[in-house]
Amino acid sequence: MIQLSDPLAETLQPHELKDLVAVAPPCVTLFLPPYRPAGTAHPPGAVLKGLIQELTGRLAALKIPGAQAQQIIEPLDRLVDDSEFARGTQSGQVIFRSCDYFRKFEVPEIERAAAFAGGSFMVRPLLGHGNSTPHFFILKLSQKRADLMRCGTHTCQPVPFPKGVPYTLEEAMAFKPPDHDLENRSSAGPSTGAMRGIRFGTGSGRETEHAHLADFYKTVDHAVHDVQKDGRAPLVLVGVEEDTSLYRSVASYTAVLERTVGGSPGGALSAQDIERQARAIVRSSEADHLAAELVAIRERTAPARFSTQLWPILKAAAEGRVSRLYLDENAERMGVFQEIRRGERWDWGEEDLLNLAAVETLARGGSAFTLATSQMPDQASIAAIFRY
Repeated sequence: MIQLSDPLAETLQPHELKDLVAVAPPCVTLFLPPYRPAGTAHPPGAVLKGLIQELTGRLAALKIPGAQAQQIIEPLDRLVDDSEFARGTQSGQVIFRSCDYFRKFEVPEIERAAAFAGGSFMVRPLLGHGNSTPHFFILKLSQKRADLMRCGTHTCQPVPFPKGVPYTLEEAMAFKPPDHDLENRSSAGPSTGAMRGIRFGTGSGRETEHAHLADFYKTVDHAVHDVQKDGRAPLVLVGVEEDTSLYRSVASYTAVLERTVGGSPGGALSAQDIERQARAIVRSSEADHLAAELVAIRERTAPARFSTQLWPILKAAAEGRVSRLYLDENAERMGVFQEIRRGERWDWGEEDLLNLAAVETLARGGSAFTLATSQMPDQASIAAIFRY
């Protein structure tokens, strides 16, 4: 896709990573952290201006002709003074620019500003985002109220329960008489005189309250099923352990994640804290699934089709032989890779070779993922499954 006008921020879709790696060089990538006017971060215009200064030097070092470099930088200069851009975003932003390509995406979890220039875009930080679940749910639980949130890539919005579903235990008690009576009666024995019956308790008030709360959480679980009918979207619970444990014990929704956001939703936890922790839990769960999948694939793959060696993987990726690529999200391997790439000599000086492996893999129809250091096989920074 060719776009030369100043773009509005978009949401990066997984398939667009493959579009990015097909863009002709030179390629410029800019990462900008979130900006909120009331916060302490520098305004995006000021951050971008500093990055442009870095880029000017890097393009010169790559011996990009002055006219071509100016063509790349000119729309970025215009963006510095753009009033819409100056407002910032709750998420970070990544800008991709080449001579005939200009796109801007909102991307969560960008922590610092950075600029890259070379023969391909810097896509490594986006691999986890591009393969993540499109949405998930947050369920805030307490003995007073339950609330459901639906979170997409950049948004987290309340989701109303279906009609007739109570939000509070008090409402649930009003809708339906208690299933557990606090007291029963038995026939009076001969020594009770004129009394018709004797009252006796069926349990403590706390036990009865626990039973009512369990019934309320069952109703909430049914509501979650109604909202997410296929039962596949991850559900993160928020609440104190007593409430989240009770909910798990009665829930039938199968995608409830093991980790929870601990604490009272109506207490010290802010909405931002809840969303941030929930997103981290979802990412961790996805990474665990990928790591387990890698172990299973490796066990059934011939040794010759698996490698953790950088240079053989790079060569195989350039030849289109890498089916699945896994990268340590915290690693970096700088170097120079001189190979024939798409019919041309590939030599853009020193660069992040892990990013290059991802670019070559994606460009040739493979898949690329990032994992935590502890999840990588053999303590390697890179691993690959070869097609042949």
